[in-house]
Amino acid sequence: MPQSPFKLFEPYGPGDKDIFFGRDAEIFALYHLLQQTRIALIYGASGTGKTSLINAGLPKVFKLTDWFRVFIRRRDNINDSLRGELNRLRGHNEPITDLPQVIHEIFETRWIPIYLVFDQFEEIFTLGTSEERKVFFRDLQQLMTVNLPCKIILSMREEYIGHLYDYEPQVPALFQKRFRVESMQDNTVQEVIAQMCFVNGIELEHPEIAEADTDQSASTAARILEQLKEGKQAAHLPYLQIYLHYLYEHAISTLGKARFTQSSIQAVGKLGNVLKRFIETKLAEAQTFLHAQHAPEDFAQRLLDEFATDEGTKQSRKRGELGIILDVPPGLVQVALGYFSDTAKLLRADEDEVDRYEPVHDVVAKQIHELRTAEDKEFKAFTRHLQLSCDRWLAEQRPTDRLLPERDLSRADIYRERLERR
Repeated sequence: MPQSPFKLFEPYGPGDKDIFFGRDAEIFALYHLLQQTRIALIYGASGTGKTSLINAGLPKVFKLTDWFRVFIRRRDNINDSLRGELNRLRGHNEPITDLPQVIHEIFETRWIPIYLVFDQFEEIFTLGTSEERKVFFRDLQQLMTVNLPCKIILSMREEYIGHLYDYEPQVPALFQKRFRVESMQDNTVQEVIAQMCFVNGIELEHPEIAEADTDQSASTAARILEQLKEGKQAAHLPYLQIYLHYLYEHAISTLGKARFTQSSIQAVGKLGNVLKRFIETKLAEAQTFLHAQHAPEDFAQRLLDEFATDEGTKQSRKRGELGIILDVPPGLVQVALGYFSDTAKLLRADEDEVDRYEPVHDVVAKQIHELRTAEDKEFKAFTRHLQLSCDRWLAEQRPTDRLLPERDLSRADIYRERLERR
C-alpha cells in the first residue's frame, strides 16, 4: 500500500512553506506586526496552527537575510534552554552572564536579525517554578532595554494568557503587540482540503468548492468538513491531517487508488471516532510489539501516560527518568521510545537533546489524558499539587509553620509507592 502523504500531528516546518495553505492573510498581518515591535505575543486555542504559522508561514514573506529564527522550548527549565541554544549557536559551552552581549556575538557571525521564538510558552506556567519565571522575565526586560538586532516571539495557548498579567509591571511591553491565531473559516478549510489533495495527486469525487451562501451538499471537501466539525466548533488542522490520512488509507484499500468519495467519507465516519480509534490502534500495536520484547502487559500505556500533564498538555521526559519511574530496564525504555517516535509517530525526540522526548502535538497529550482512569487523573493532579506546594515552600525559605496539611499527608501515603519512583 502506498504511504499516506499526510503529516498526521506533525507541525509544518520551514521546509513545508510551499505546501502550507490557507493562512496568507495571517502571514502578512503577523509579518507587518513584527516590523512594529521588539516583542510580540502570539496566542490562540490549541490546534489553530500557531507553531506552523511561525515556522512555515513567516519564511514565505521574510527574506533569508532578514529572518534568523532561534527556536526555544522549555524542556526542564526555559532559562537553561535559552542559554543552551545560544551557546550551541556561538560554539561555546561557557556560563552566560551577559545575554545581550552573547546575542550580539551571534548576530555578528551572520548579520541577520535574530528572532527568539519561545514556542509553547504556556509551559513556563504549567510546568515551571516561580524562580524560573522570575529569572526569565528579568532577562526578557533586560533584552528589551538594550539596542539589539533581536526580536522576541512568545507563542502560547490563549487560556494561559492571564498568568502574564503578573509580569506586565516588570515587562511593560508584554501586551502591547498581540496577535490572535483564530481557527480557519469553513470555506478556507474546504480550499485547504482541495489544495492538499491536489498537490498529493488525490482525486475528489466532487471537487467544487461551495460558497458560504450556497448548497454545500455536492462538494467532497464540504462533506469532509462536516465530519471534522463537532457542533459549531471550528475544524483544526491536526484533526484534518488525521482524517485525511484515514480517508487515504481507506481509498487505497477499497478503490486501489487515491480518490475521496462520499462512500469513503461515510465509511470513515466522524472525527471523534477517528481520533479515538487512531490512538487506541497505535497503543494496541505498540503493546503487541513491546510484549515481544518481554515488556509488562500495560507498559505501552504507562509509558505514554508520562507524556501528558494533569491538564492534558504536553510533558517532555528524559529517557533515564522513565526507567526509574516505570521500574523497567533502560534498554526496554529505549526500544519503546524508538517505536513511539519512528513507527507510531506519537512522540518525537528533541533535536538538540536526543534523550528527551515529547508528544508530537498537544492533541496527542489530550488524547493520552482522556485515556486515563479517574484514579490516574487524581494521582496526576495530586502530584502537580505537591510540586507547586514544594515550590512555594522553597520560595518562602522553608517556613516550619507551613507544612503539608493532614489531608495531603493521607493522600501522599496512599500514593507512596508511586510517588517514591518520581
